[in-house]
Amino acid sequence: FYPLNIILFIKPFYLGWSLFIILQILLCALFMFAYLRNLKLEKNAGVLGALAFSFSGFVISWFEWGNVVHTALWLPLILLAIDKTFEHFNGIVNSKYKIVKMHTKNKKLLIWFGILLFSSVSSFFAGHLQIFFYVLIFSGAYIVFRWFKFGTKLKHLRLFIIYYLLF
Repeated sequence: FYPLNIILFIKPFYLGWSLFIILQILLCALFMFAYLRNLKLEKNAGVLGALAFSFSGFVISWFEWGNVVHTALWLPLILLAIDKTFEHFNGIVNSKYKIVKMHTKNKKLLIWFGILLFSSVSSFFAGHLQIFFYVLIFSGAYIVFRWFKFGTKLKHLRLFIIYYLLF
């Protein structure tokens, strides 16, 4: 059920497997760069962080086993989606906008929450449960830390309680 397993159906098999393995590095770099840019880091710092994550010891040591790294590479996208969900939910709770702008903010909130769910489910279906539980525990701790940053209002935790009930 892992969405990127469709690449393995490319014939001949060695080509599909090669793309599957190379995609690990590319997705690690892309997701980490997007997450670091969301943290308002400069472009050079984002590139360096993306390269450091993509070629870290963990990724390189498990490089030939596709499912381990494919499970872990979704973590930066999960963290990005958590940040964006908090940001848009905080904007909705604290906003005094017109109804039209509220609808746009609700749509963005649902899109980022959908990305959070998709990336978590993709991490689960990638096939390595131990790494998935590490990702889930780390993202849970990140939610708690962000909750303290954005103010400890119970309204902020509603979506994330639903998120954790799904898993």
